[in-house]
Amino acid sequence: MSSAKSKMLLAIGVVFFCASAAQVYVGWRLLGTEATANIGFNVYRSTDGGAAVKLNSSVITSSTNFVDNSATTSQSTRYFVRAVVNGSEQGDSTSFTLPA
Repeated sequence: MSSAKSKMLLAIGVVFFCASAAQVYVGWRLLGTEATANIGFNVYRSTDGGAAVKLNSSVITSSTNFVDNSATTSQSTRYFVRAVVNGSEQGDSTSFTLPA
């Protein structure tokens, strides 16, 4: 799978919502043609413009969502996802920011 295809996938389907003061749900779509590819995902968060931190401990391969249980919704928080294709992490998806 090409890097451009991975970026396209992420650009068309990343969604989020604030579940509580400390929980943010992040979800994205996996197209049917990509379901059999060797693809996984990493989720990142940046708080108040700080350095981005990877939130998952291992590459997400069995779902297309993640719940951030340590979110700080009182601060501006930016999320993005990176596809991992054949073990190689790709570029950032379109990011979204949860305002303070």
